[in-house]
Amino acid sequence: MEQAEVTLKEIYEKVSLKVPLEQRRFFNFFNDTVAELEALYPDLLFKEGVHFTPVHDLSDENVVLPLYTPAIVDNILYLCGYDQQGIFKQEFTRKSRNAYVHYWKNHAHNRRVRRMRW
Repeated sequence: MEQAEVTLKEIYEKVSLKVPLEQRRFFNFFNDTVAELEALYPDLLFKEGVHFTPVHDLSDENVVLPLYTPAIVDNILYLCGYDQQGIFKQEFTRKSRNAYVHYWKNHAHNRRVRRMRW
């Protein structure tokens, strides 16, 4: 079951419930988070056939796949200083990995990862 598409405004509202944040800072943190995710998972991060361009307005299209949204929210909260113990950064890593594994399973088409033998 796929999640519905999440807009930038919805992500901004989720972050703003925890910490008040200017839109300009939110866009910087969002763009940094997407760049970090793109470095980790370049092949299964964006919608099919779409490339990411940095966002500058809440009405811009969110091209990141929907299951990455909780990870993005956690990383933005970490970047804005809300997280003192680093728990949100750990959750960002865990949630983004889970989203990647979910999308990889859907695109694997019965392929299996096998351990190399000597």
